[in-house]
Amino acid sequence: MVVLCIYLRRTYKGKRIARDYILTSLIVLIPMLSLCVKNYFLYNFMGTSSWAGMSMWIKVNGYAPEKLEEFYESGLISQQAVNAGLETFQPISNLIGENDLKNIPCHHPADCTEFRSTGKPNYNHIGYVSLSKQLWKDALSLISYNPTLSTFYTLGSYSLMLWHSSDSVHALFTNNMEAVENLEGLYRFLHFGFLGVENKRSTQSMWWMRTIVISAVYLLFYASTVINLFRSGNSNYPPLLTVCLFCLIIHAYTLSISSLIEFGENNRFRYPVDAAFLVLAAGNIVIWGNSLRTFFRKQ
Repeated sequence: MVVLCIYLRRTYKGKRIARDYILTSLIVLIPMLSLCVKNYFLYNFMGTSSWAGMSMWIKVNGYAPEKLEEFYESGLISQQAVNAGLETFQPISNLIGENDLKNIPCHHPADCTEFRSTGKPNYNHIGYVSLSKQLWKDALSLISYNPTLSTFYTLGSYSLMLWHSSDSVHALFTNNMEAVENLEGLYRFLHFGFLGVENKRSTQSMWWMRTIVISAVYLLFYASTVINLFRSGNSNYPPLLTVCLFCLIIHAYTLSISSLIEFGENNRFRYPVDAAFLVLAAGNIVIWGNSLRTFFRKQ
């Protein structure tokens, strides 16, 4: 963000586009940084989620329980990782000993309440911070043990993220199917439904072909944004370029984090990808359309 701001300030006359870019970014950065600072001082970790290590462990753990026991005996992973398996989200007492839990300071009664009033596990228990840190280390150990397999899981996570992103409209239409059934069909078609992937159980070749095509479309608009940024004739579109740059960063960051840390079913990853890409594409189409009209008028 800082590098882009410096470039914008030097390339375009005046400071307005750089200022607008900073102010737009701060709308997102200030709440996120505030949450990170709060988590650091209260819970001793820097980040927005105390579940990052738990999610990453689920993503990289593709081994049978017997193999995990071997890893534990060799010192590659911890006992907590063996106990967690593929179910890191379970009552905290199943994963951390009672004596260890007593030594974790509470900042609020809910921090150390193992179960909610409904009887379900309280996944915001402060003990999950400690568990997440340990499982993060264990996940990195598995990645270093077999980087090829971890890379394959990451690509699979990215592909799954693309599927769920294009299918994320389902929540909007759940209670309004009769009124907007045709609109839903159009939405799914425009989000690469024309490639013939009917569901997640489609043939593997079509699944990966769909991933390649969608990735190519994303890269096309990424490249278009960068090209427009460096084109000298775009000095009349600084506000629109600012929006496109912002959406490019949000889109690329969301895809990367989702693929690296967890499988991409989560709504907090899916919805920003939808919105950011649509705005990014619309902005670039407007800029190129205006440029072409200006070109033909001069002929």
